[in-house]
Amino acid sequence: MTEEQNAFWHQYLATLPSDQRPADEYVVVDTLSHHTVRANEVATLVSLNKKKAHCRLRSSLEEKNAVAPQKGQYKIVLNGHQRPVCIVKTTKVSYCPFNQVSAEFAAREGEGDGSYQCWHEAHWGYFSQYAKTHGLHFDEHSDVVLEEFEKVYPL
Repeated sequence: MTEEQNAFWHQYLATLPSDQRPADEYVVVDTLSHHTVRANEVATLVSLNKKKAHCRLRSSLEEKNAVAPQKGQYKIVLNGHQRPVCIVKTTKVSYCPFNQVSAEFAAREGEGDGSYQCWHEAHWGYFSQYAKTHGLHFDEHSDVVLEEFEKVYPL
C-alpha cells in the first residue's frame, strides 16, 4: 500500500468510532481492471454507487495464487493511476459457472446498459481473451467469483 493509499484508509477509519474500526489486515487495494482507462471508468462507476458488484475468473485467482475476496473485507478502489477513489466493503461472495450468472448480478455490476446481454457479451470477450493470454481454459461452464459490495467511503 502506498503512502497515499494508507492515508486514505486512515481518513476513513477516522470517521468511525474507535470500537468499530477494522484492523488494517481487513483491507486490500485493487483497481478492478488491468487497463488504465478501464480502471478509471470502473472506479468512477463504483464511486457513483452505480457499480455494486464485480466478477473474475476463478482460475485467474488460482493462476496468481491470489486470495479470493471475503465477506466483510474492505477494498480501496483505485483508478488507473493507482490513486484511491473510494472504499467498499464486501457483502457477499459466491461462485458459479459463467452461464449461471443471474441478470440481477449483471445489473449490479452497473456497466454498459445494465442488461444481461451486454454483461454477457463484454465478459465473454474479456474472459476469453484473458484465458487465451494466460494459458487458461474458459468456456460457458468455467467458474467465476461473484463479489458484491457497498461503498462506505466517501459517502
